[in-house]
Amino acid sequence: MKWLNNLHISDKIILFVGALQRNRYLKALQQGMELSIPLLMVFSIVNLVLSFPSVSYQIWLRSIFNIADVNIHYIINSLWVIVNINFVVGISYILAESFNKTSVVGMARYRSFISVGVSVSAYMIFAITNRDFLYTSYGGGLQRYPAEVFLSMVIAMGSSRLFIAFFSLQQKRRHLYNDMSNPVLSRVYDAMMPAISTLSVFILLKLIQIYVDFSFVVALFDRIYLRLHGNSTPTNLGQAISYVLLENVYWLFGIDSSMILNDITGHYLTTISLPGYNIFEADSSIFIFSRTFFAHFVYLGGEGALLSLVVAYWWFRVRTDYDRTIQLSTFPVIFNINKLLIYGLPIVANPLFILPFLLTPLVLTITSYLAFSWGFIPAITRNVSWYMPIGLSGYQSTGSIAGAILQLFNLTVGVIIYAPFLLLSKKVRDHDYNQGRKELIEFSINRYVSEENYLNVRTDVVGAAARILSADLRVALRTGQLYLVYQPKVNFLEQKVHGGEALIRWEHPIYGFIPPPVIISIAEENDLLNELSHWVITESMSQVASWQQQGLNDVHIGVNLSAREINHPHLSDFILNTIKFFGLKPEQIEVEIVETMELSMNDLVQQQLSRLVEHGVTLAIDDFGVGHGSAIYLKNFDISTLKVDKAISDEAHRDPRVAAIFNGVMLMCNDLAVEMVIEHVETEEQLEYLVSKGGKIFQGYFFSKPLSASDFFTYMKAVEADPTILTKSIVSADLRKLFVGNPPKDAVDKAGQN
Repeated sequence: MKWLNNLHISDKIILFVGALQRNRYLKALQQGMELSIPLLMVFSIVNLVLSFPSVSYQIWLRSIFNIADVNIHYIINSLWVIVNINFVVGISYILAESFNKTSVVGMARYRSFISVGVSVSAYMIFAITNRDFLYTSYGGGLQRYPAEVFLSMVIAMGSSRLFIAFFSLQQKRRHLYNDMSNPVLSRVYDAMMPAISTLSVFILLKLIQIYVDFSFVVALFDRIYLRLHGNSTPTNLGQAISYVLLENVYWLFGIDSSMILNDITGHYLTTISLPGYNIFEADSSIFIFSRTFFAHFVYLGGEGALLSLVVAYWWFRVRTDYDRTIQLSTFPVIFNINKLLIYGLPIVANPLFILPFLLTPLVLTITSYLAFSWGFIPAITRNVSWYMPIGLSGYQSTGSIAGAILQLFNLTVGVIIYAPFLLLSKKVRDHDYNQGRKELIEFSINRYVSEENYLNVRTDVVGAAARILSADLRVALRTGQLYLVYQPKVNFLEQKVHGGEALIRWEHPIYGFIPPPVIISIAEENDLLNELSHWVITESMSQVASWQQQGLNDVHIGVNLSAREINHPHLSDFILNTIKFFGLKPEQIEVEIVETMELSMNDLVQQQLSRLVEHGVTLAIDDFGVGHGSAIYLKNFDISTLKVDKAISDEAHRDPRVAAIFNGVMLMCNDLAVEMVIEHVETEEQLEYLVSKGGKIFQGYFFSKPLSASDFFTYMKAVEADPTILTKSIVSADLRKLFVGNPPKDAVDKAGQN
């Protein structure tokens, strides 16, 4: 652990927070709640529509739709119960998925689905077996209670984990159901006993709850509050701070503290006109910590003063994983409706935002108290709806513009507190990306090994990196972040440039260079592959046409296309039409088939490739020797060029087994009259061996790295003017003897000096 001592404190914080966020159970809570974002959005919209803080609007709503307070309660509370059930579904599913070791399309998906059913059943057993829960004094409305979200989280986590544990215990008995041809029934019977065992535990717990008096648990909240305050409502700053702290701690556990604390201090409360919220009675002659004080001068944007978080995001435009949730929450949170942030961001179970969520209201309590007690702000004299936006609520509650100014000041203070944690969330995101980047590259390069591994649904750092880049690739395609470079193919023996290969590049504005295999993998998963291939084809042919106009004639360029791209029905039409549009000769373009996955030998592919060849476009197999079906390609298609992969060219001069493979490939190319291009030639030792064995055309850093369009043009022109520049750096006399004709004079001079 010595490396940890060398880290800066901020790096340690990032590592610590990142480790917490990767915890299986915290991740299940967070992602399970995130699955409920659509329902949370609906709840927020309905809540805002039914509770919009305008007297004339409320009168209109009730008169036009004949709607009463009881109906508003019914709609809002019913929606919230549905949201809670959805929490159970999401949390249970994510937790069960985290224990699945099979592929995304594997049979373990059934286990996750059954786990969800078990968890929802357990929740129903525990939460919706009392008539009092379903029917209230409002005449049939669904009742809400403070710890409903907390109960949802506990039951979802407990039941899902218990089901997985029971399931694991009978792994040795799974063969009992392997004789079934129906895969669904096989998995259902496999999971039946674990499901029954799990539900039996929850039925037993429910029976214990029914027959054992747990009223002391209900009284626990009362005792905690009274121990902190000594009486039923805060009367000084210290008690107000502890009140706010306790309320927000409850929220972090998914407990609606406003319902608990309002019940505790009920004899100080009066109900306002809009449903579900109470305020402390205010007396203008003395300073009282009223509910209006907390609602509109401390909880700006609801509990945790989350409007400050939203404003900090829009002000600093820090890119995080929470961008879209914050954007969707912006309008509702103006009206103090923040459920989408608390449960969709989420604030609950999120180690990144625990501290600012607790700290911001405490600081705003102090600033507001000082402003009122020192006489800067008039006393609160009017009850104001919880849903009244900042500015209006400050003015109406105090009857002074000073109230609105205090709110803006508190909002600024909150922004200052939340901003560093937003920046920290970005650093954690970047750290996860960098951690997953290497694995993502390795996965993308070796993807042909396992075609059914999907990146976007992975929950590890690889999936995180892929998802970050997925959205950015769409933007990159449309904003010019992508570009092409061209690596020369050199005919070593004839001392000329044989052509070039167009290679895609992406310099990400934040994460730097993104390797081509990663670009292709991400494009495949996000339905961008056709758009990407069309861009590459158009850009490369446009560049060839531009070179011709500048006097560089007969340039041959290879364009990489994956097997999936070749399966597109209109690819050949697009290539031929693009060639015609730019006035090129078909033989100037070579389609290089990239062997990342097997190319289906269907009629469409045969038709397309045959049509390209008929019109003069040449075909090449790229990375020969490491992918699918190389021999099948040679058999079925009119291949002109075979490009030997790095796995062979790197090792042939060192490993006799690889040398034998290389010799076999060389003989095969000679017999089939297929041109061989040897890739990744980087050293003179490597080149000398390959030339001695019959190699002729090479591509690699020994001759040139991939070049920009202008540099490639300069390179080609320079070689046209003086072909010897290809060999001036070669000092080996043995290698120079292999040249056609006399070696250049300066090369002889260099040999003499050595």
